[in-house]
Amino acid sequence: MHDQGALAVPDYKAPFMAEQEEPTSTELKDMVNNCLPPPLESTIEKHAKEFMEAAKKLQKYFISLQVDYHQPTKAKILRKEIDAMEEELKKKNELIEKNERLIEGWKRS
Repeated sequence: MHDQGALAVPDYKAPFMAEQEEPTSTELKDMVNNCLPPPLESTIEKHAKEFMEAAKKLQKYFISLQVDYHQPTKAKILRKEIDAMEEELKKKNELIEKNERLIEGWKRS
């Protein structure tokens, strides 16, 4: 039936099909699961977790800003120390003047 002059077309399907083994039911389930999008619940949990992590980072950032804002600068610390020293000096000068008056009073008597 075949003409020897006719071009013989090889059967490409036969070797391909012969090399392939039918996948097992477990492999089929794995292939189906890999093709499907992740369940909505796990996606929501993932996004919620990412949101919470971002919220924690923002909270830490704002707390650090608040601490920096309320922490006095070196100039403010020095100003308070100078004010305290000036107040102490004023009190001591008053004590000295009081004692000098007492001494003058004793000298007169």
